[in-house]
Amino acid sequence: MSSISPFVMREFPTIEPAASLTEAANRLRSSPGGIIAVCERGRLLGTLTEQEVNPGSENADGPLPGNPTVRQILANGLSCCFEDTESDEAEMQMRRDGVDRLVVLSREGGVVGILPLASLLSRNGH
Repeated sequence: MSSISPFVMREFPTIEPAASLTEAANRLRSSPGGIIAVCERGRLLGTLTEQEVNPGSENADGPLPGNPTVRQILANGLSCCFEDTESDEAEMQMRRDGVDRLVVLSREGGVVGILPLASLLSRNGH
């Protein structure tokens, strides 16, 4: 068994939920992992990926009018693990949750980083 620690991206952009999707798209372009954390007053609300931030963003009611905010497209639910999680366990969780990234938290609840599935798969030459 091996720890996820070497595979965690510890530097990643964050954004406030009131920010525009245009600002989110700009931050995503500079994100090496293609993901940004949405935080409000130091609390993690969710994440956004390139697939979620595009000019044609829609919600359950159809296209969003005007200049939509991050909060308007932020999905409910967040897949997380702790920084001391074993890599096999994290990979199984991603497959079970149908996601390709996990937010990594400390046992105290702070955000440590992002764990991409591709990094875990590369450890075994998948």
